[in-house]
Amino acid sequence: HRLSGVSGVDAVRLAGPSDPRLLLTHLGLDQYAGSEIVVLELIEWFAARGWRVDLFTSVVRGPMARELAGRIAEGAVRVITIDDALDLAPGDYRLVWINHSFLPTAFVEALGDSPLEAPLIWHHMSSFVPIEMPLLWETERALASVVTCMAPVARDRLVALGIPPETITIVDNPAPDAFIAFRSHPRPSALTSLLVVSNHLPRDVRGAIEALEQRGVRVTTVGALGVPQRVTPELIAAH
Repeated sequence: HRLSGVSGVDAVRLAGPSDPRLLLTHLGLDQYAGSEIVVLELIEWFAARGWRVDLFTSVVRGPMARELAGRIAEGAVRVITIDDALDLAPGDYRLVWINHSFLPTAFVEALGDSPLEAPLIWHHMSSFVPIEMPLLWETERALASVVTCMAPVARDRLVALGIPPETITIVDNPAPDAFIAFRSHPRPSALTSLLVVSNHLPRDVRGAIEALEQRGVRVTTVGALGVPQRVTPELIAAH
């Protein structure tokens, strides 16, 4: 929804033709991390609307393998590893979404022979993690219909690295529709429980958690230093 109206992307009818296909690339899927959740929610959104998703990645394992098992079994998702990507062709897709500047070699070689007709979204999920930065910014600038990132600071970093600002749009970690539709119970006036979600828990937040627990507040920490799990509307409503 946030991409509608963006040049090159607004031409894609997200309801799709009878058999729309999306190529989604990501370096690897394993734990409940930020970029993996983006990929998982994209897959779920498109699959729910009748799209078939080709996921090009080096590995799918751990919690992400379990999350995607149903979609893979029903044929909505096809996992394509580096060794299996020799037959990929740009013309097979209605939309291409690139994470980590991760493109199959055969796909890149085919672009030398014919232009890319499908809109290409080149996504960046950090302003400082090296793998999230443009690796070949001239190639990205030439191919991308739109470059997306998650915050103004990331946009500024991309501009400094050579990406034209007019091609960049901010997609600031949108939540699935289920979070909007969910209706929770009225909350008590006193703070009795707190949900903390982070894979990068700052030291001052850890100190605040300890202080709150000493005051009798029930604190649930979800993430690398707590319980790794997917955040749901029900989990939020329980705190």
